[in-house]
Amino acid sequence: MARNVLLSFLGRNDYEYCFYTYRGQRSSYTRFVQTAIYELFRNEEPMDVIIFATKEAKESNWNDKVREGQQVKGIQTAFQQIAPEATVKLVEIESGQDESANWKLFDSIIAEIGEGDTIYFDITHSFRSIPFVALIVLNYARLVKKATIGALAYGWFEKLGRPNEVKQLSPEQRLVPIVDLTNMAQLLDWTNGVDQFLRTGDASLIKELTARENRKVFCDANASPLLKREVEKLNKLAKQLDRTGNSIRTCRSLQVEEEVEKFRYQLEQVRHSQAEAIKPLVPILDEMEKKYSNFGGNTIINGWEVARWCVDNGLIQSALTMLSENVVTAICRAFQLEVTNVEI
Repeated sequence: MARNVLLSFLGRNDYEYCFYTYRGQRSSYTRFVQTAIYELFRNEEPMDVIIFATKEAKESNWNDKVREGQQVKGIQTAFQQIAPEATVKLVEIESGQDESANWKLFDSIIAEIGEGDTIYFDITHSFRSIPFVALIVLNYARLVKKATIGALAYGWFEKLGRPNEVKQLSPEQRLVPIVDLTNMAQLLDWTNGVDQFLRTGDASLIKELTARENRKVFCDANASPLLKREVEKLNKLAKQLDRTGNSIRTCRSLQVEEEVEKFRYQLEQVRHSQAEAIKPLVPILDEMEKKYSNFGGNTIINGWEVARWCVDNGLIQSALTMLSENVVTAICRAFQLEVTNVEI
């Protein structure tokens, strides 16, 4: 059964108490970003929590301890008090950073992800190569286990200042924002979608990604009107890109020129987007445009270009069909005959 799963790493540091904030909401006063992410991201759905920790980190922060003569709660107690309904599991990992240790870490994380799970990945206390391994795991899990990303989160504790400065702050001054890096991770999806399009001419993945982003933004009460407009433009571009490719695949030769022009128009609408979530895609959009850069105002030459496009994308039968249709079109144009008259 698919779950919502929070994956996080526990470090050895003596974490300070603070309030974590996200989109205007505030967590309980806690030492652990994990309990805050659980509170702020879980909504109404239950969430399993998997904590990865080395032996040293487990000894430092899993159980309660005494610090400077005072009892300090470990993460196990923190979850029991703040989110008693949470199912929390500890997975011990190696402290090494060599290739062998990284592969074991990869295996440990993948083993905790089930089919169709929605993953909330906390990288606040990830160190050295762990963030890199985490991104690889997310990509792999989405492909192999059909998992999805709920959020890629980072607790920006450093914003409060140096450790000695933090100690001088009152609880109300200890407001730490949680940064959502999900859009950065989703850029990998876009890259895969564009790569598929450039190699095969198939824009179905791009269309799927934009539709998903469109639904996400329009269901988000905090999304700005600007972002909604820009994502809607991107959605229209993806649909048009898919229609353009399909017009070639299905050999609708008389529609290709019109579909290419519509695609170019939609591309220009997106290229001038001001939304932050869209800007990283602009260089990728240039690669899309190159796919149809040879199409111009000459219908006969465009027919040859369509056939070349088909060959480049492995559509041999479509290329032969388009070539034969282009010959008929060329003869009709040469003798000033009506192109769409089947009797002629």
